Amino acid sequence: VIVIIDSLDVFADPDSVQLSPLKPINLITGITAGTHSIVPAALISENFDVRYSYGNLVITPDTLTVKAGNKAGVYGALPEFTATVTGYQYHDDSAKVLAGPSTYSLRDSTGQNVSLANIYAGTFSIVPALSLKSPASYIVNLVNGTLVVTSSVLTVTVQNQTSVYG
Repeated sequence: VIVIIDSLDVFADPDSVQLSPLKPINLITGITAGTHSIVPAALISENFDVRYSYGNLVITPDTLTVKAGNKAGVYGALPEFTATVTGYQYHDDSAKVLAGPSTYSLRDSTGQNVSLANIYAGTFSIVPALSLKSPASYIVNLVNGTLVVTSSVLTVTVQNQTSVYG
């Protein structure tokens, strides 16, 4: 039998701490997504031959939503892409869950990938992507953003010339 006592109980005033009656506590072997064992608490009885069997706890992954931010720019100056990630559980954050920074690709109105080096004036879908550390307790829901690229100004100046008539 294992008894877990909080340190506040150990160092508390003996008159205010009540450790009995003890109650059994089941144990689970994990809290990440996957299948874990449920270990039953120890029960002692002079009247029964107590037999134990393990149970299973199936934890399904939760959803992280990655939403690319909408951006606008002028031809020749690509904006910096950003995304927000929501849905973290417990004390999880990007440092604990993500295997690196988000990456982005662009698609035109027909769904074709567009090279980031050859962006032309028009409207594009910003498609975010990211990798999760293992073991992953999340599935990823990607939400595209929109990039609107406007034409840049091109000024054409004609040089003055002189000519003799005829």
